[in-house]
Amino acid sequence: MGEILNDFRSVTVPIHIGFGVFVLALFWLQIFSRKGSPWHIRAGKAYYWSGMLIVATALFGVSAILLNAFAGDREVALGDARTAAVFFLGYLAVITFAILEKGRSAIRFHGPSPGARAVFAYARAITALIASLSLIGYTIAFRPSNAIVLFALSPLGILVFFETLKYQRRGNADPQRWVVEHLDGMLGSGIAFHTAFFVFGASSFFNPLLGDSPYQIVPWILPTLIGVPAAAIWKRKILGQARTQAAE
Repeated sequence: MGEILNDFRSVTVPIHIGFGVFVLALFWLQIFSRKGSPWHIRAGKAYYWSGMLIVATALFGVSAILLNAFAGDREVALGDARTAAVFFLGYLAVITFAILEKGRSAIRFHGPSPGARAVFAYARAITALIASLSLIGYTIAFRPSNAIVLFALSPLGILVFFETLKYQRRGNADPQRWVVEHLDGMLGSGIAFHTAFFVFGASSFFNPLLGDSPYQIVPWILPTLIGVPAAAIWKRKILGQARTQAAE
């Protein structure tokens, strides 16, 4: 079983890395292209499907690593920082899936997900919540050396859960709320992709530079520290413009 999983990983890892670089380029193409333009729409669709492929290969990779570890003869060090990083990657993949779907559904329906799709919206919100609680539980139980970073990023799934519930119940209160929700999904997933890139993809650059210093947490939190305030300002601006237009 382990050899089969490793064979599959030898195929999925290059796909994951290649599309990871591609999705970062698509993210910035969306940011700088005119909203609603053909380029923006094409880039958005490619970004969504590429992101889903990245999520799928990440979850497969995490599952393969953990299955191999637990099936091996050696004892798995659950409190080891490298094991914690694997758990974090799985958590990040689940959250990214929920955020991507959140953004896509908003622009697809121009409002909360209707009918049977609402069940899916609530299901992905609950999945994000479970992912957050699981990461918190793991961190409390095993206290890896990077516990402070895991605690700092663990509320993301809880936030996605409550935001999804709020939007599903009162999503049409503002005329442009669906635009904000779409923006939230695209920017939120962009933050997640950049976090994965800094923590895993660019580790060979950051690890020698930061070493065991307190600044080693920078790659983990930098995208969130920059992206969350920027997204909040942008969303507030869009809602403000919509309310001004509605009052005229």
